[in-house]
Amino acid sequence: MAPRVSGEKEKLTINFGNGWLFEELLKKSGYDEVIKTSMPENVNIDTLITFIAYMWLVTIRNQKGSDTSSEFWAESYFRVTRPDAKLDSDDISELFLELGAEETCRRFYEANLDFASRSGVKSVTLIDETMTNEDFEKPLPKTSGRPEKTGYGTGMFNFFDDSNKTPVFVKFVSGDLIDVATAENTFEETEARGIEIDCVISNTGHFRENIIKTLYEREIPFIVKLPPDGETSRELFKLNGKALESAKNRKLLDDMILYSKKTTISMFDKKTHAWLILAKDANGDKTSETDFTVVISTDRHPTNHILIMSHPEPTWNLAFGADEPPEESLPSYPFTAAEIRGNIIFTFMIMKINTIFDDMLFDVPGSFDKLFSKFGRVSAKIFPTKIKPGVPKPETLKILNGLGLTWPEEIKFKDKLVAEKIIKAIEEEKS
Repeated sequence: MAPRVSGEKEKLTINFGNGWLFEELLKKSGYDEVIKTSMPENVNIDTLITFIAYMWLVTIRNQKGSDTSSEFWAESYFRVTRPDAKLDSDDISELFLELGAEETCRRFYEANLDFASRSGVKSVTLIDETMTNEDFEKPLPKTSGRPEKTGYGTGMFNFFDDSNKTPVFVKFVSGDLIDVATAENTFEETEARGIEIDCVISNTGHFRENIIKTLYEREIPFIVKLPPDGETSRELFKLNGKALESAKNRKLLDDMILYSKKTTISMFDKKTHAWLILAKDANGDKTSETDFTVVISTDRHPTNHILIMSHPEPTWNLAFGADEPPEESLPSYPFTAAEIRGNIIFTFMIMKINTIFDDMLFDVPGSFDKLFSKFGRVSAKIFPTKIKPGVPKPETLKILNGLGLTWPEEIKFKDKLVAEKIIKAIEEEKS
């Protein structure tokens, strides 16, 4: 409950605790600076942070709250800390386009590389993937059909911390095939920051033999699906294709029949494990003309792991696939290539913040969600010159002490013009 304050007339009561805790943890982690410094001027930071907080609190952490992101902003502390946020559907679509601009993606990648280095990340696994419209599960009205595929997609390198398997950074790559220069530049960028690439996993078929040679030269272990039209793939199926479709090689995976055979080959004078895989549907028909697959690896792996890797789900459940967020908050579908990149960047931010907060709150007693639920019950009153929060329970305040945070008795507006803008917006909403 927010207390009475004499001398000034109360303008509005807002939900305070969750928003305040989110902002304080983000600031304490230093990741707010990663976001701010990597975004160009045309990206509305207030919109971005508010929408991240909304998606994280309401749809990811299942905190009870507003039906839309606009209502979330209007009813919460974010209307004070993020007064310029614009959260209509068109604004969010524009935000995603700006996040997906190639220069923005590059700056964000480099900022996260630096953050990972400062945070003590020592080694990462690189996963090469392609995201398309098919990977975005936008909630649709029950009366509508599945949107047609548009063919838009983007290649990317996902990097995961070997110590805890959490996302570290993402780099977008262009073209259907990765060239040696792109791979070499990526390896050098990470090594320059003291981060070792411990393993490369590629299930896109974008790595040709010249990239494999680079991996061998750098002594980087790998699991790679080769392109079906590559020399190695053609030769292996020429020698082994007829014998592949036998009962002993047959396995079921979801709704597919997979025939697989393991062999050993020599590549660049190195012993390499290879799996030949043929995919068919439940009726025994090939699923496409390119469903002959060759997966190679420096190490021996269980065949089931290789089969799953050769027909994977995306590494990430993208943000808009999570618990069906309100449709009015979503960009229009289908997405352009830039919006796909923007969605990935946005989703990465949520995942990264979730990981950072998990680490910061690791030693806090009780569950992560219960902590935010406790703070979510605390409101605050907005006055013309200050905000007066309510007081959490003593056991909740003890948690803050453990985090190095201090609960504010009041928060004075530092900028008179910003304060006037906030109060004016409140009064306009009431009139």
